[in-house]
Amino acid sequence: MSEFSFKDRFAIVQKNCKRFNNVKVLPSGKYMISSFTFAEYFKKDDLQEKNIMPAKDVRLFGSAIAKCLNIKFRFVGEEPLDNVTRQYNETMKQILGDYGIKLIEVPRCKLPSGEIINATKVRKLLKEGKFQECRQYLTEETYSYIIDSN
Repeated sequence: MSEFSFKDRFAIVQKNCKRFNNVKVLPSGKYMISSFTFAEYFKKDDLQEKNIMPAKDVRLFGSAIAKCLNIKFRFVGEEPLDNVTRQYNETMKQILGDYGIKLIEVPRCKLPSGEIINATKVRKLLKEGKFQECRQYLTEETYSYIIDSN
């Protein structure tokens, strides 16, 4: 349900995490931020002004996924631009502690100009064929994957 296939997204994450010895990249399957557990996420453009209910997804993560994988921390990026994702982060803050999971919110990356790095903008530039313009928003690994794939 994305401009990038699961295969591409997974490969990009693997490529970016290669340098870390303490990171293991696993596929998420259909029960983690999926249309099955959190359909609103995939209709974000239409729901920016609405209140959403992502608790089902968060509880499933806490009770089953994190428990099975012994996850004690979940890292998310702060979300100043997208109301749906911001509500998802707030729901995680409220619920994950019940499962012994600490949520760590990472400040959003910015360009030297102060502009927030934003995936929506990158997708727009890619759709317009402006590959060189999107380079400043991407890691070298992500950029090279996109260029090599096109």
